[in-house]
Amino acid sequence: MQQELVRRDIITMVIDGERRGQTAKNVLGEDYQAFCDEIIAAVPHASLKRRFLGHLGVLFAVLAFECGCLLLAGLIRGGVDSTLPMLVFSLGTIIQYAIFITLVIVLVRQLTRHVFDMFGRGRWSRRKIVTWVGYGVGLMIASGFSLFFREPVIRIHVLIGVIIFVGVVVIALAIDFLED
Repeated sequence: MQQELVRRDIITMVIDGERRGQTAKNVLGEDYQAFCDEIIAAVPHASLKRRFLGHLGVLFAVLAFECGCLLLAGLIRGGVDSTLPMLVFSLGTIIQYAIFITLVIVLVRQLTRHVFDMFGRGRWSRRKIVTWVGYGVGLMIASGFSLFFREPVIRIHVLIGVIIFVGVVVIALAIDFLED
């Protein structure tokens, strides 16, 4: 969190300098990377509790989004198949969403930890290509599970689905509140 505030302050400094007609080199100095590294290194590292809450926050934010998608997909499928008020989920759908959750968490971690590496100068390094191809393969595998494993394994009432969704959202919001 503190690193994000420092990052925002540095960006604000550069924007204010540009308004005054200065370049980033004028504001931050000749070696802007060393300037930023020095400031970021001075920021204390997050405690174990804060890191744990951060990971838990990402997990529950993703779970809340995926539960909403799963609930909406179940409602649409239930309307088409005339199974409402029961939501029916197949084994493939459960596996698909588990893979989606994993891919999203890995993607969020990748983007937040390596955002400048991902979109920097050497745009097409082997590592980047393998990473993005891996995400694509993961999405195809998840879709394959959904297509081939159609055996219904979970049947729940719509209200139970809504309660689960609301519960996960409340937990995600509570964790977000605790992080701040």
